[in-house]
Amino acid sequence: MKCLLRRIIPLIKPYLFFEILGAILTILYTFAVFATPLVSKYLIDEVIPAKSIYKLYLGLGIFLIVCIAQPIVGYLKDLLFLHITEIITLKIRKKLFLKLIYAPLKFFDDTHKGEIISRIINDSRGASEFITNFFVIFVKNVFLIIVVIGGMLYLSPMITGIVIILFLLFFIVNWILSRRFSILQAKVQQNYDMICTNVEQMADSILTIKSFLAENKIFDKYEQVVTNAYRNNKKIGHLSILLNNLTGVIVILSLVVIYGVGALQVMNEHMTLGTIIAIGLYFQILVQPTYELLNNNIHLRKVIPIFDRLYEYFDLENEPLKDEIISLDGEISVERVSFYYNENVCALNDISFIIEPKSFVALVGRSGSGKSTFVKLLLGFYRPTSGKIKIGGKDILDMGVNVLRKNISFVPQDIELFNTSIKENIRFGKPNTSDEEIFEICKKLKLHEKIISLPEGYDTIISERVNLSGGEKQRVAIARALIKKPKIFILDEPASSLDPENEMILSEILKEISKNCTVIVIAHRITTVVDADKIIVFEKGKVVEEGTHSTLINKNGLYSKFVLNNKNLKQVI
Repeated sequence: MKCLLRRIIPLIKPYLFFEILGAILTILYTFAVFATPLVSKYLIDEVIPAKSIYKLYLGLGIFLIVCIAQPIVGYLKDLLFLHITEIITLKIRKKLFLKLIYAPLKFFDDTHKGEIISRIINDSRGASEFITNFFVIFVKNVFLIIVVIGGMLYLSPMITGIVIILFLLFFIVNWILSRRFSILQAKVQQNYDMICTNVEQMADSILTIKSFLAENKIFDKYEQVVTNAYRNNKKIGHLSILLNNLTGVIVILSLVVIYGVGALQVMNEHMTLGTIIAIGLYFQILVQPTYELLNNNIHLRKVIPIFDRLYEYFDLENEPLKDEIISLDGEISVERVSFYYNENVCALNDISFIIEPKSFVALVGRSGSGKSTFVKLLLGFYRPTSGKIKIGGKDILDMGVNVLRKNISFVPQDIELFNTSIKENIRFGKPNTSDEEIFEICKKLKLHEKIISLPEGYDTIISERVNLSGGEKQRVAIARALIKKPKIFILDEPASSLDPENEMILSEILKEISKNCTVIVIAHRITTVVDADKIIVFEKGKVVEEGTHSTLINKNGLYSKFVLNNKNLKQVI
């Protein structure tokens, strides 16, 4: 319980004023509830025997004031705690998302997307509701039970019941408001779906997001979605509170009628009610807090794991960022680098090589040989287990990952385009890019004519229905990567799904790009690597050969075998 309190206090501390105000309203509400049976007893035992119409009206007036004050205070109290619940939910969800988007890539390798979505959507809601409901309702109920039992003992009660129509009236009012509930609930569900979609897209596209340092941009989009959910949840909660309190008003007015009619009967000496009615009201009041306390005990047991799960994410370390401006235009020096995914899985084993600036370098080898792992190390997604990777003589571990990714553009094998316009996809990594710059890069990539032929041109929204081929989508991704003018440009198996025509276009593009920046390509096709300035051959986590296509063919080594084993000369392996 102490550990739970330590975790909850930082979440509620900024809203301490609202919590104190809520506690005051809770006490006022409790006294309003407690006063109702006493006023009833006074009305019946003191006013009625006096047979004074003046006292009757005075007593009924006091009774109405107390009864009307109760739902008003209750409404304000519940509305306040609704605000606290929703704002804490919003805070938790924003904090979780911000933590996730800046978390190391290894976290996403080890965590299922469904688990991430569940914690953001369900756990945040459960935690915030517990914070506001458990503690406040617990205090209110304990206080109310003590006061009510004290009142019952004071009255020396005779157990009696009073028939009321609470449930019937509740169902009638609920039926009247059900349509509005349905509309709002549909909107809330849509909000949840959009939240899940944003989180899933963030997790699926994390390589691209991190490569373009677009964490804040994606977070801003997510913030807008969760803010809409926050507003709709407040609306449906407001309606729920209104329903509950309207029901209370109806019940109280029914009691006023009962007591008014009963008072006239007592004045006619047909009956006396007094203490019996007061006790009945106290008993009625006692039922709900007792029931809620039992539920709170169950809720407490359920909520502890929720906070454990949330703080697993809150405690994640962010990737290292630094405020420095460095141009990474020197050679890339890989010095005896090894990398283990875990104790038993060696992905790279003591590799060393140099990549000259503004050269075209191809990384080849069988699947799982270490090519993609090296690229992830170069981008700062992982840290080498041993050895150093230097760019321009500076160890990349001494740089912030933001410095690396400002200078390096990465196009993964699985193209990741976002559900927005082609124009916005291209300027994703450089938001201030002008339309003219976008048109120019697309013309160089032989993509401009295709885009302007679409119904909405560059404003066409990327979706499955948009008629773009795999090669065209790839060129959109390449345009997005090149628009920020990187010093190092990396493509992961760019020709794996291209037809011969698009493959030739890609080869021409790579030749042109290498005039202005270092190009590193992970390739499986001979046509992609044959013109490379250097080919580096990986095998089982080691670099076994390096050189040009012609020199490696003449060596009769592993690269030569790759080529000779594929007679059509289309595949390297």
